[in-house]
Amino acid sequence: MATVFISHASLNDALVNQLKDWMIANGVKDVFVDHEGIVGGAKWRDALRRSVDTCRVVVCVVTEAWLASPQCYGEFDAASVMGKRILPLRLMGEPDADPAAQKTWREVFIGDRGVDLRPIAAGPAIDFKLSEATADELRRKLREAGAMTGLDPEAFKIDKAKRPFPFPGLSSFEDDDADAALFYGRSSEIAQIVERLRAGGVAGDRSPLTIVGSSGSGKSSLLKAGVIPRLRRETGWAPLRPFRPGDDPLLSFAEAVTRTLSDQGVSEAPDEIRQSLMTAWRSASSEPFEERWRQLAAPLDQLGARICEAYLRPNATLLLSVDQAEELARATGESADALCDYLRASLVRSAADWRLVIAVRSDGLPELLRDPRFEGLNKDCFSVTSPRRFDVVIEGPAQRYGVKIEAALVEELMKDAADRDTLPLLAFVLERLWRHFSYDQRITLENYNNLGSMSGMIEDAAERALCGLSPREIKLQPKIPPRASSLAEAAFVPALAQINDQGEAIRRSASWSEFTADERNLLNQFIEWRLLTRQDDKVEVAHEALLREWTRLTSWLMHERERLEAFRGVELASAAWKLDGRAADRLTHFGERLSAAQGLTRLQRYNARLSPTDREYLSACERSERQATRRRRALQRTAVLLGAFVMAGSLSYAFQEELSREYTRFTQFAPFVQSGADIAALNALAAFRDCADPALCPEMVVLPSGVFAMGSKHGGADRERPTRDVAIPRVAVGRFEVTHDQWRACVKATARDLVTQEEVDAGQASATYGCAVIGDFGFGRGDRPAIGISWHDAKGYIAWLNYMIAADPDGGPYRLLSEAEWEYAARGGAETAFSWGKNADDICSYANVVSIDAAEKYPGIQWDPVDCPVNFVETSPVGRHKANPFGLHDVHGNVWEWVEDCWHDSYSGAPPNEAAWMHSEDGDCSLAVQRGGSWYNQPWSLRSANRRNAKRSQRNFSVGFRIARTL
Repeated sequence: MATVFISHASLNDALVNQLKDWMIANGVKDVFVDHEGIVGGAKWRDALRRSVDTCRVVVCVVTEAWLASPQCYGEFDAASVMGKRILPLRLMGEPDADPAAQKTWREVFIGDRGVDLRPIAAGPAIDFKLSEATADELRRKLREAGAMTGLDPEAFKIDKAKRPFPFPGLSSFEDDDADAALFYGRSSEIAQIVERLRAGGVAGDRSPLTIVGSSGSGKSSLLKAGVIPRLRRETGWAPLRPFRPGDDPLLSFAEAVTRTLSDQGVSEAPDEIRQSLMTAWRSASSEPFEERWRQLAAPLDQLGARICEAYLRPNATLLLSVDQAEELARATGESADALCDYLRASLVRSAADWRLVIAVRSDGLPELLRDPRFEGLNKDCFSVTSPRRFDVVIEGPAQRYGVKIEAALVEELMKDAADRDTLPLLAFVLERLWRHFSYDQRITLENYNNLGSMSGMIEDAAERALCGLSPREIKLQPKIPPRASSLAEAAFVPALAQINDQGEAIRRSASWSEFTADERNLLNQFIEWRLLTRQDDKVEVAHEALLREWTRLTSWLMHERERLEAFRGVELASAAWKLDGRAADRLTHFGERLSAAQGLTRLQRYNARLSPTDREYLSACERSERQATRRRRALQRTAVLLGAFVMAGSLSYAFQEELSREYTRFTQFAPFVQSGADIAALNALAAFRDCADPALCPEMVVLPSGVFAMGSKHGGADRERPTRDVAIPRVAVGRFEVTHDQWRACVKATARDLVTQEEVDAGQASATYGCAVIGDFGFGRGDRPAIGISWHDAKGYIAWLNYMIAADPDGGPYRLLSEAEWEYAARGGAETAFSWGKNADDICSYANVVSIDAAEKYPGIQWDPVDCPVNFVETSPVGRHKANPFGLHDVHGNVWEWVEDCWHDSYSGAPPNEAAWMHSEDGDCSLAVQRGGSWYNQPWSLRSANRRNAKRSQRNFSVGFRIARTL
């Protein structure tokens, strides 16, 4: 199918043929005119859908016959719904008699006033020689619309004053026309995003569009230099300048508004806008839910009206663009909360037509999606990857600046391009080549070889910057003075680098005023090399490629990794504590973890970058630990006094500790009410609890004894074979997965640290008693399953539960299920793949499985989602789905469940009974088995026989546990 479609009435065939010939002669490569092949209306819509990747522009030749044709209107309507660029060409004036024609006219010309062809009309024909101005205007409009070569950068003028080099180096492109003129190689992605935005407007869908990509994929440039400048040229849009949240997100938004107004000749102060928005937000915060959003929408509508008025586009759609939006998930304080609320208000309550686009790193997206400030918003994700070929990215900008890039150099650059950081590395290399060799209008492979390889060029530039050399100098670098290296380490770490959730180094923004005079002088050298960027008071690494390519910096980061991780741990924990109303159970720093965090306050370069909220959080943790210490000492004293009546004061410390636990058990919790004899006498499928309060311990179901065929006979993986008959004696199994409420009961009683990797390595983890505070990953608590639980954490909970029934914590009746017991319990007597049958037809009734909504929210999901009537995009409260024949809920889906066994690749040599399979020559006890699948998995993973392994220390948002009780 063609790039340009011409929609016209058949009465105008001759005229349209002339128009088509003129377009082709003027550079429009693919033009389709429907004379016979497509009959308009629904068929036209189908044709457009089939060619969504090639059809970019629909040209409507508006005549009286076109306005009167239902087929022509159907073509226009289909193109509008699909978000195509519509370019109307007028061969008549606005109708003044026919109401239907007037309505169609307004719809067609609301987005673009098009081009008036009447100056070149000659009866039933057209003659472009009659008006060169009309011909020039049509050429310009077609080029802007992307009719010439995709979405052509050449529709924008180059500006050597603003952009002296055609390559941006490590910095991303900006949203000026000068940058759009140099942004090559992304026409298809630009068109797809623009079409999604247009189509959303037609459908009335205000879901935010999320542009997701890894570091170095070009997502920010795609938004800024690709999408925004093109929509700025469409009269139906009023794009705001894009902004990053930064340290003061609401001020950043206000600055984006004032920059947008300034572009149109209107001057306003960003501080005044910020203060006005903050005042309105504080006032609305105390209002009921609906009234709150209505009040927040009012100032947004006022801003939107001022922006549309400045654009002279009263009914335009306002495009609000947030770059590096993952910063919002880490931002705390009123400014961040207010901006998030205003973003939500713009989408759900504003009378103005707002559309929100955010660019976010793929590794930062889960953190953003878990943020409760964005909970419940549907998000349309567009994934960005690096271009497969870079020749047009290299040659296009250079040609516009009159320089030839040797073909051999283009091939060498494409060969040297790595998978990661390809675009910024390539741009940096080209910028350096340009600085040194563009004067003779030719850059060659020899020039490239003289400067060094792509992989070493950032390293070389950083070392030269450290020496104080100018980018214009090409000479051997001198030895770096020791003071320069130590000064740079103090300046870069931690001010300009941090550790993310994946343990990778990423950039952070710092205030210029934070640095000493000597540090600022040194950083200015890196700014001159464009390795750092500075805007006003903010400075940061131009691109994270520097954090990976500069060996000296990577060694500093490795040396500081523990402190950086501790620093980030404080930031995340304090943010969660603040968002949860400063709840005491959100204080997760105590013991060694608190000591490590306190150590940061004694180092000036870390202490200076702790926020007020961070300091408040650490102070609260210190108070909590002091109180816990006092309570422990008081209980110990009580135990000593109690023991004195028994042994006249000669008790061992271990017995004191035991008395302390007994004191806690009988004073803080209801007594456990079931006796072992009563439980043993229960019939099969009877239910019981070992405590009076349902919030304290799980409900258990007595399973009957039986024999079953364990594993998969057909269709399963090798790890599920060979099948064997296993005899299972009576056992009690938790009706539900252990919930957050039940876990928190253990936390209140024990409040221990999470098991550390050092304890795991030392073999001490399995004996750890009690529970630590855990997070909920933004999914919710209460009766949802406890998640983020390692195998060792689960054992700590079981030790506490055994203690509460006066049993041996490490050898009592409560325990994890063995793998054989788990599969027997999950099958519920069935021999099919699922407890309800052999296929997944009824999976929505029995399991929380990956849903369409979950797949949209988490674009990393690689498998096909299930369309259930009620979709959960994370864990569901336990018991929301049907029970299996044994009365157990969520054995399929919701969360993976730990079992006792070590991992073995198959069942060869497995025990013939229900015992957990522990040590053996071909097993791996650093790994434990998980069963049941989760909300994040496809139906195949939820089969009764499916099994996988994980490190015993692993904590994951899709893993919890269920308990067993020996009878």
